Amino acid sequence: MLKGSRCAGSPKECSPRLKILDLFAGAGGLSLGFEQAGFAIHTAIEADKWAGQTLQRNHPDTRVLCRDIASFSDEEIAAFFSGVRLTGIVGGPPCQGFSHSNIGRKDPHDPRNSLFRHFANFVKILKPDFFLIENVPGLLRTKLASGQPAVEVIVGTFQALGYHTESRVLHAEAFGVPQIRERLFILGTLSTALKRPMPTGTHRVSCDGQIPMFDGAGLAPAVTLWDAISDLPPLEAGEGAEPSDYETEPATEYQQRMRGESYELWNHIAMRHSKRIVERFKQIAAGQSQSDVAAEHAPRVRNGVKTSVSRYDQNNRRLHPDRPSHTIPASF
Repeated sequence: MLKGSRCAGSPKECSPRLKILDLFAGAGGLSLGFEQAGFAIHTAIEADKWAGQTLQRNHPDTRVLCRDIASFSDEEIAAFFSGVRLTGIVGGPPCQGFSHSNIGRKDPHDPRNSLFRHFANFVKILKPDFFLIENVPGLLRTKLASGQPAVEVIVGTFQALGYHTESRVLHAEAFGVPQIRERLFILGTLSTALKRPMPTGTHRVSCDGQIPMFDGAGLAPAVTLWDAISDLPPLEAGEGAEPSDYETEPATEYQQRMRGESYELWNHIAMRHSKRIVERFKQIAAGQSQSDVAAEHAPRVRNGVKTSVSRYDQNNRRLHPDRPSHTIPASF
């Protein structure tokens, strides 16, 4: 029996639906998508305890193992899934080199030196009908010291296992997400190559920040920032409570879908910005950032009164309300 701590809850049998194993599962983003598509998430593996607890809370029928994927032996993998037919294995394995032994003789960009090889090992042992890898588009530009593209090594690894592969960069805003976000997907199927392996978009994709008026005939308009958040109560610096109440009815179909059956509002608390920072925000127009403000509103050096020489165009960026949002880093 495979040993691993469950993050929460008690084991439950999966439904007879097609079963998925989610590796590097995080808080369950891929699990949610596949569950909405009709699959059952049989098992999810995630090293971070808090992320695993979040996934378990939202997927009570899933067996969640809080454990480093690199710690699984081949025997444990085979024993744990004995008698279980997995339809798919999904996940977003980091592809940075992680080995510090013989580092001078290893290529840090070689995915064979990364956690990717553990993902591939699960596929090799369990032979699911398909696998799906999600990663950043920059992986397509990553080359090994030999000059070989890293993605060729990844694809070649699965082709050697008998899988037909397809890779493509998909745009989140093309599928109704109010955010400009690109992700690379590598799909492999065991029995035969699919004629249409990747989904087609449902919404018009923005171009250079502008939502096209005539492209994408028959597609819905991209969901904008204001489509997504205009129903949130306005807050002054430091205001907000956990939870709070919505003050208006949902104004868009997207807002209604996000609320679901919830009547409470969570995670809507404004940071305690100083008056000087609030004044800086007032000077920033949509599409601008702190790098565009006048000197008197510029950031100061830490614990000082002098204006900082460094300006970063990703900091304090004001978004366009009538466009999808840029991807926002966790620190901003």
